[in-house]
Amino acid sequence: MSHIELQEYLGVSDEQFDKLLPENESEREVPYIRIGHEYYYPVKAVDKWLTEIEAETIE
Repeated sequence: MSHIELQEYLGVSDEQFDKLLPENESEREVPYIRIGHEYYYPVKAVDKWLTEIEAETIE
């Protein structure tokens, strides 16, 4: 998925999405693949990440 597709998939606003993806790559929690200057987000990896985040929130 691209940035725009990920934002739509998560159902978040532009402002929320910017907070989710800090400029510093080492602080990014969302799983991604970087090809050149572009970032792509594998659907299965994003789904797994969301499941893990939900579990942490419940605990």
